[in-house]
Amino acid sequence: MDISELAHADKPYSIMRSENQISVIDEKFYCPIHTSSHILEVIKPKRHLSHLSSITKQSFMKFTFSIILIGFCYTLSALGQSTLINASITLTSPAPTCSFVRNTQLTFGSVEKPGTGTASVVVNAQTGQRTSNGVTASGDASVGQMHLSGSNVANYSVSRSFPSNLSKSTDQLTFSGTWSQSTTSGSGYSTISGTSYSGTASGTSFSRYFRFGGTVSGINISDASGTYTGTITATATCS
Repeated sequence: MDISELAHADKPYSIMRSENQISVIDEKFYCPIHTSSHILEVIKPKRHLSHLSSITKQSFMKFTFSIILIGFCYTLSALGQSTLINASITLTSPAPTCSFVRNTQLTFGSVEKPGTGTASVVVNAQTGQRTSNGVTASGDASVGQMHLSGSNVANYSVSRSFPSNLSKSTDQLTFSGTWSQSTTSGSGYSTISGTSYSGTASGTSFSRYFRFGGTVSGINISDASGTYTGTITATATCS
């Protein structure tokens, strides 16, 4: 196509500089890829005719251009598009879990009522040993024991409530409770004062033992024979 013919074109063209010729690119097939060429002019119909008459091939041959082809496309709508997908993950700390179970019941055994006066019997919350005062005690005796264990626990708390009496129907014996704690089941218990005990835990698991004892007092000959009972309540929370 002669350059002068561009003046009669019905759509714009682009003139590209090259080493030996002038390339005219139809706008329909213009592809905006990265190249080292330069567009000299976009000619619209019926315009810049006087300017084109002064442009010759010889004026372009003074320059050397190289084209680096990155991609090829036919229309602007055919250009590729990229979409980003984010990847994510959320980590949370394991939830604390606790188990609080009874190992043994608190038992004072059998006590023979005194003929005169009053008597008492004790189960030591630290050692688990039974002693009596003014009466003869027999049969099996045991300290009450509970075990608290858990996983992923930072803090724990145990509260307790003792009955003030052991009862048989309408008859009652006075009871005064005591308790203690240790990290091992069989030894190392220390007395707990008050109605609650709190502690901290480290690592993925922990274990704590609690013993419950006390004293039954005011036993006399007029008390009804039979088994007297009461309930000790202990509650544990972990976080």
